[in-house]
Amino acid sequence: MVVNEWGEETNTHPDAVRLVVEVWSPGNTSKNRRDKVAAFAAAGIPFLRSVEFGPWGECRFAAHALVHGRYVPEVEAKPGERVTVTASPLPVTFDPADLSP
Repeated sequence: MVVNEWGEETNTHPDAVRLVVEVWSPGNTSKNRRDKVAAFAAAGIPFLRSVEFGPWGECRFAAHALVHGRYVPEVEAKPGERVTVTASPLPVTFDPADLSP
């Protein structure tokens, strides 16, 4: 899903996407994850953020940058670890615990 600046769902060409955020759940398969990340890289999307919820609702966060066609980890954090992501179109500082239900 792509959301524009007014919060509306819209379609866009991959060249216009600078950052993708993928929310993983325990039900996502390894193949599903690999395929999605490979598709984002193939589309040339420069930044990938992932949020992963474990079986008990705990949240892990990772920020990646596209380097030579592959995503390279920039920062990872678990609940209770305050993280700052600066290399992106949207710098942010937060604790992944803030994302947990």
